Amino acid sequence: MTIALYPSMGDAAHLRVWLGVTTQTSTPAPSWSFGPVGSASKTVTPNVVRPWAPVRGAIPPSSGTARTFSGVFEVPVPPASGADRPAYRVSVTVGNETTSLVTRALPNDFSPGPTGDFTLLLASCYCRDEDSGALGRTARFIAQNFRPDATLLMGDQVYLDIPTLQNFPEKNPALLDLLESNYTKNWLPDGRREFTFADLLKVAPALCLPDDHEYWNNAPHPSPFIQNSWTNAGRLLWKRNAEALFEGFQNVSSTTGLPHATVDVGPLSLFAANGRTFRQEDRSASFLKATRDELTRWAANVTRDGKLPAFLTGQSMLDLPSSKLSGAAADYMQANYGDYAEVMGALDGLAKAAADVLLLTGDVHWGRVAELTPTASLGTSTRLFEVISSPATLVTTVGADSWARAKNWLSGNKDPWPRHSGTPDVPSMLRLPGVSYAADTLFPHKGDQLCVLRFARAPNGLDVTANYVEVGSMRVAQAPTFRMRRRTS
Repeated sequence: MTIALYPSMGDAAHLRVWLGVTTQTSTPAPSWSFGPVGSASKTVTPNVVRPWAPVRGAIPPSSGTARTFSGVFEVPVPPASGADRPAYRVSVTVGNETTSLVTRALPNDFSPGPTGDFTLLLASCYCRDEDSGALGRTARFIAQNFRPDATLLMGDQVYLDIPTLQNFPEKNPALLDLLESNYTKNWLPDGRREFTFADLLKVAPALCLPDDHEYWNNAPHPSPFIQNSWTNAGRLLWKRNAEALFEGFQNVSSTTGLPHATVDVGPLSLFAANGRTFRQEDRSASFLKATRDELTRWAANVTRDGKLPAFLTGQSMLDLPSSKLSGAAADYMQANYGDYAEVMGALDGLAKAAADVLLLTGDVHWGRVAELTPTASLGTSTRLFEVISSPATLVTTVGADSWARAKNWLSGNKDPWPRHSGTPDVPSMLRLPGVSYAADTLFPHKGDQLCVLRFARAPNGLDVTANYVEVGSMRVAQAPTFRMRRRTS
């Protein structure tokens, strides 16, 4: 049996955790203890956010009856702000095994000054087959040196569709067995590796959004590389399996499928939008209508309350639409879907009415900080910013990787990341309803990376600094600080 306990994103008044237990033939009955570090822990019965359930849903495994169960639980705590808020020890016992976690709840605010910041750890695109432990070592380095308050896992935390060109089973339970094993290797390490993806999951309370590889490349559309996606029945079966596994491993909320979530910390308000799970094959929409409606309400609340807004997606909102050929062969962009104008119009309206908007995302296998400003005077200093962190470890691209390594060898091995793409500039002109934005790339970053994003209070806004930490070497590259400002007129 393996027990895994990870901090999960809730709010300042609750300390939330994800608990997973392997090889269970019946629903586990854990016992819990909890208390501030340095004080005696007490037995507690936590609130249930998501009840115990097998991570694979109702379908039994191919052999045996043992399953992995998971649930999400939380304990009330007094809200606190700043880096000095209390740390708590959570301990869980199942059978004869016990595991413990030391973590903190989200802050409810952060104060002015050099120690009054709020720090997010950003990550996306983790391929376990390409990681020899570098990610875990880097996560521990970040935990010690930056002490993030929260983690945003922005998509492709697993690659369910690799190895590329593998002949996947076409029926359950064999297909579900294989997909679950990919998750288990990331979330529930077997102890043979000292540094793993679990180190990243332990850094700080995490919120996870899915992208296509939580399903298959370019989901929900057919992929030329995944034979199971070539038929309606194949796509439906794979999608149902992937949805059950996302729920069991990644969804730390009480809302099935996590269509959207809102997190507020002091002056910062984050809206996380799931633009992958609910995509329509006819490309009429990538977000649920309920998500778009909630986005409108959130924008109104941000305007009313004078907050600084951040919008999180698994795929960039600034990419130009794919052509019919490239979309079918590789991936469709957000701009290929019918609700793109509605969503970007809401963000553009928020920028005009309330404050600069920060876009956060991953997916693209390079890092970037960008700024967008209107090409015509609007009577305000409306701006959009974007921060991208990708990949944590780069997945193999069959054929292209060998060619990239060969070219680098011929040039004298000058590129430490020969398989990675360089960072392109933002499209020079982004057209939204009623306005066009000119774009400026403030900072590019190439290679396996995690990004530590620091927010510090500033006059009429927040100063935002992106620190890109190179996975493996732990070299830190700091992007220029930019200021998100509230509208003053």
